[in-house]
Amino acid sequence: MRILVDIVHPADVHFFKYAIKEWQDKGYKVLITARDKDIALQLLRAYKFQFKCISSQAKGLWSMACELMVRNLRLLRIAQNFGPNVLVGFTGISIAHIGKLLRKPSIVFYDTEFAWLSNALTYPLATLICTPSCYNGQIGPKHIRFNGYKELAYLHPHHFRPDPKVLQDSGIDIRTKFFVVRFVSWEAAHDRREKGLSYENKIRFVKELSKYGRVFISSEGDLPRELSLYKSPISVDKMHHLMGFAHLYIGESATMASECAVLGVPSIFIATTGRGYLDEQQKKYGLTFNYSDNQQEEAFRRMIELLEKKTLKQEWLKKRDKMLSEKIDVSEWTVQFLEKYRLKIKID
Repeated sequence: MRILVDIVHPADVHFFKYAIKEWQDKGYKVLITARDKDIALQLLRAYKFQFKCISSQAKGLWSMACELMVRNLRLLRIAQNFGPNVLVGFTGISIAHIGKLLRKPSIVFYDTEFAWLSNALTYPLATLICTPSCYNGQIGPKHIRFNGYKELAYLHPHHFRPDPKVLQDSGIDIRTKFFVVRFVSWEAAHDRREKGLSYENKIRFVKELSKYGRVFISSEGDLPRELSLYKSPISVDKMHHLMGFAHLYIGESATMASECAVLGVPSIFIATTGRGYLDEQQKKYGLTFNYSDNQQEEAFRRMIELLEKKTLKQEWLKKRDKMLSEKIDVSEWTVQFLEKYRLKIKID
């Protein structure tokens, strides 16, 4: 079988990395196309994947539209030469378009309900759309639900356990309290109307956290001058080891909030719009706390409440165990699902 995997976001690298390795171990031919966005290419190189970069992240809707046209044309040429049996991707705009054009099946994975523009450009043309079972909304007969979160494709205990040596090599003692903070740039197409922490509250939250332990900030954009000393020293491909030993996460990234939740780390997410998976993690498992940008004071009070808890880590690990007992290894599911699909449509 010949599989084309399209990477448009750094999280896509994590989502597909174990599936790609297993497909390659099975003897399948895998071609990776990629978009130069944030640290996506760095991650691909760190995991020693060969890939073809077909576009770079653009800013602004018109520039994004131009980028999409360019990457579709390049993907079309690559797919024609490679001859894939199936195209897969997370978000999946380009693979849905090119798959339809070449009459090849496209399997799209996604978990963000409010990304109306990319969803409108993708869902009608995709062959199948795979989402977490907690996805809000029905997509129709092509909609496949799996009982997990995308983060369980790479942070499930079958695949990942945080390594204290990674932190020790960077001078971080896991026996001391530390916190992870994430700021995003709001430049993705679905982030156009999104907001998170105000400039003043970024400084306020971090300064308050620093009274309780070390603070490590991961940021897509430039940090406020007052916070530059808190920049994380951990390389991008080792970030999950830092998160796994953190005492608390607070930030504007939904993916990192969910990553911390599945690692058993309390997470506070602040942004205009929520996600189905974060809603479930809060209401069903009590792993996350989700606040809109108009609830920054409530988020601050919640942060203080969690910081004052003496048994915080133990409580969250129990909650995580409950969640893991009810969810699946999503990477394993992805490989098995594609195998069943291969047999169904008789791909050699």
